[in-house]
Parts: sequence; C-alpha cells; structure tokens
Amino acid sequence: CAGSNLRRATTQSQGGFFSALSCFKERWSSRCHYFIHVGNCIVLLAINQKDMLQLRSLSVTASCCGIAYNLLQPTPLWAPAAWGAFFISCHLYYITQLLRDRVGITLDPDHEAAYEMAFMPHGFTPRQFLKVFEACSGRIEE
Repeated sequence: CAGSNLRRATTQSQGGFFSALSCFKERWSSRCHYFIHVGNCIVLLAINQKDMLQLRSLSVTASCCGIAYNLLQPTPLWAPAAWGAFFISCHLYYITQLLRDRVGITLDPDHEAAYEMAFMPHGFTPRQFLKVFEACSGRIEE
C-alpha cells in the first residue's frame, strides 16, 4: 500500500490482519463511490420489475452495495450500514414468504369448484382461498 513511512511502521506493528485491512480500505476508499452508483442502478432495475420476487432480490443486492459503500468510507458509517442490514433482513423475510406461497397446493374437488366459481375470477390464489376458508370454517352452520 502506498503511504507515509510513519503510516507503514504503525500498520506493520499492528500485525498481519490489521495491515491487510488497512491496505484494503486504503485501496478501496478512493473507489468506493462505485458501490453507490452500481447500487442505485440496481434500484432503478428493481423498481421497474413486475415480479415481487425479482424486485426484492434486486433490492437485497442494492442494499449490499450500499452497506459496502458505507463501511468502506475513511470513517465507516455504521448507522446507515446497520439500517441497510435491517432492510436486507426485511426483504429476505418477504422473499421466503413469496417462495412459500409459490409452492403448489391441491384442493379437493368441492373446494376447487368453489374456488373456481367464486374466488378465482376476483384474483384470489388457491392459498388465499384456503386461508379464507380456514378462517370461516368454524363459523359455517348448516
């Protein structure tokens, strides 16, 4: 790494790990603005997606770029990086929900007929139909 003799002597005395970390930060601190530009371009891609899974996946990637940008500053910006990690965890939670909802389910013939007649024309998914049916099943009296 380039730097003054005093900086080299201080870095070398701290040990191998800290020396490598200091060298890494020194090299990337002048280039870390690329992370924010790439991240914002990914956000532009994300907001133009019609599929929520793609939108959230791209948002996770953009947040990772934002975290990298914040942590590679000469003085790391911990609060924005922590918020980015929080947003990533929220997106990952909803990604798991979306993947769970995409798993196919089977309906028995009576439920399938009711779904196709009354719920499918209004945009309900079979899983949403089952949730409504289960919520109401204890209240139906014959």
